[in-house]
Amino acid sequence: MIAKNRVAGLVNEFSAVLHQARSEAIKRGKTVTVCKSDDPGAATATCSTMGAANWTSGWLLFVDANGNGSYDTGGTTPDTLLKVGQPASKNVIVAGTDFANYVSYLPDGTSAGTGNAAARMFTIDIEPEPKHYICIRTTGQIRIKTDPDTCS
Repeated sequence: MIAKNRVAGLVNEFSAVLHQARSEAIKRGKTVTVCKSDDPGAATATCSTMGAANWTSGWLLFVDANGNGSYDTGGTTPDTLLKVGQPASKNVIVAGTDFANYVSYLPDGTSAGTGNAAARMFTIDIEPEPKHYICIRTTGQIRIKTDPDTCS
């Protein structure tokens, strides 16, 4: 029962961040990105793309001024950090297929990722519960499923 509540909570939390990213992109008329971060609690958190970086450690939600999928704090147009998050449970696996490093929402609400996978989804896994999938269409719409084959 505890694992079931944890997976439901994480699915809700993570899908809410994705909904917020899409909503902010449309509202602001700018690209808004959610990226994985190995150091979400650091004073200067960064997006992570190398080594052991994974979504399980945490994520950043930010206005992506140059649309590069990375949180940039310098330059003439620095990004604006909107939210930092990380799973409450340590026994969780969060993985993205087409979103290996980040998912961006464009001003029209459509989504873009870091790859070209046919199944555009995040997998949320807390043993012994069944995996849950957050499916994201290129239109930006989000659906939560328990069968990955229904994501396409």
